[in-house]
Amino acid sequence: MSVIKFILFLFLYLFGQVPYYAESTLTISTDKFGPFAVYQPDTQLTLNLYSSERRTMIVKFVCGPSKDDLRSLYTSKTLTFRGSYQTSIRIPTYFYMGYKGLYCRIDLNKTSGESFMSMDFHIYPLTAGANIDVSKYYETGFSVNNVAYQITNNVFYNFAETFSFTDYQDYFSIDTYHRISLSDVSFSSNLRDNLTYSSAEMTFYDVNNIFPYLDHDENKYIHIPLTITGRSKSYFAFKNYMYVDPKTLQMSTTYREGFTQTRYFYLPVNHKQDLLEEYFYIQVLDAGVGKTNITFPVQYLGTTNIIGPCSNSDYCIVGG
Repeated sequence: MSVIKFILFLFLYLFGQVPYYAESTLTISTDKFGPFAVYQPDTQLTLNLYSSERRTMIVKFVCGPSKDDLRSLYTSKTLTFRGSYQTSIRIPTYFYMGYKGLYCRIDLNKTSGESFMSMDFHIYPLTAGANIDVSKYYETGFSVNNVAYQITNNVFYNFAETFSFTDYQDYFSIDTYHRISLSDVSFSSNLRDNLTYSSAEMTFYDVNNIFPYLDHDENKYIHIPLTITGRSKSYFAFKNYMYVDPKTLQMSTTYREGFTQTRYFYLPVNHKQDLLEEYFYIQVLDAGVGKTNITFPVQYLGTTNIIGPCSNSDYCIVGG
């Protein structure tokens, strides 16, 4: 008889006649939040609560400098709901977000005081503005910690912003003394879709005034504005049109009589030896959430002329 009852129960269950009760769940989630600065104004955070059954609970939220020093109660509210529910809490960053961070705890309690669940998390101020030389990080990459946080189904996540330079080489991969190509200079970021930066440029030292028509700073450096392009990976391109003398290949950032508009950066004729092994620096300022300053040192090694002696030129004139 018991076998028959089991078969009947199974039949009813398969055809939806017997309700199935999932394991009771209660979760906390948030969207991404942060980054934080030391003693910044207080921050509102929205909690996305989910309960698989109807519950009445008291939401308590406390924070302090450490786990053993939770200063006072910042949120206490009574909620009754089933399914999804949103409520906000105030993170007291203004008083307690020191250099060692802020420790917080969320309690979901029964009205009797017994705990439904509790979770802790520790947030830290973002340390921004690092200056990095890619030649020292091309193998390991560079990370900025504590750029964002998120709670997903009771699990707390701390996100870092990472930059990788796996394609970096310290020279331009061009053999001909002709013009600078930026196609080999690139980097990638795990937050590429949100990549921001204040400026980018190519700069180099022109102590011998090889480029007389370009502006020099007080230290004889030339600064050429760049822009960053690309989606999955970031590449560089010259930001503005420039001007070049077709005969001498002298460059100018403003129009001069006889000069032609160009998007390229040419190297003046008869100056190969002056520029050979010269370092050009591709720089990005305030990149990403962490406002990282990134410098690519790239050396010019092009040894072949376009036109000249047949021994070291792409094209040469041979007498008959």
